[in-house]
Amino acid sequence: MENKIKEVQDYFKNKILSGEFDICEIHEYYVTVLVDITHEFCIWVGRENAPDFCKLWDGKFNFIYFDFGKEERAELHKSMLRIIADSKEALKAKQISELESQLAALRGGSND
Repeated sequence: MENKIKEVQDYFKNKILSGEFDICEIHEYYVTVLVDITHEFCIWVGRENAPDFCKLWDGKFNFIYFDFGKEERAELHKSMLRIIADSKEALKAKQISELESQLAALRGGSND
């Protein structure tokens, strides 16, 4: 039984490390991902300068728990920080676009 559990842990660990997941939620310090459509994992990312703390978040529900080695944590941390940064940039771009639309509407309305 323990061998099967380890096999399942390794399967999901490898999926996460290789980026084979969909993103459910992105927050400042954690990212929730979905592996194989149905298995949710919450990854605590923490601060930019603390890759050693990147792990499955104990305080959130995870389909199964496993740990990452030091190098894996560093790799995962870098990947998750990139996802968070990309999300922030996309949000900023959306906000800028909305503000530009509002500004254009205001300028158009003042010409009438």
